[in-house]
Amino acid sequence: MKCGAVHLICLSLGLGLVAPPTIAERNLIPSLDSVPDICPQRPNEPEWMQNIPLRDAYQRVLVQDIYRAQSMAQIVETESCECVVRFPTWDAAESTFKKTMPTLVGQKCCRPQTPTTVAPMNSAKKRKPSAKQSATGKEGLK
Repeated sequence: MKCGAVHLICLSLGLGLVAPPTIAERNLIPSLDSVPDICPQRPNEPEWMQNIPLRDAYQRVLVQDIYRAQSMAQIVETESCECVVRFPTWDAAESTFKKTMPTLVGQKCCRPQTPTTVAPMNSAKKRKPSAKQSATGKEGLK
């Protein structure tokens, strides 16, 4: 009985390693097509977004986020998940971006950052303890 079970396990393992994949397993192989399964007739991103320089890629991501937010708001408002509602044209997102971007450029969050040098820790000036710290004996605490 025990020997039969061992042979059965060995046989099933051997067949599992040699047998060709089933149809379901073949469908799990990713394809290189960029056509989505849901709503394949989506509008393309604007041309300027597809050819944006790497330094300005954050702008593309921002427009995509605006597009998604507006799309989700439309779905909630209309209570519909039709393709036209889920994937509208890019015009509204582009318009919002173009109105908002000039005000964002002036803010620190969206300006290109220049690298700054950090002073080594041992060159930092030591602070003198205040009169209150000296009186309590807590010079080392901050």
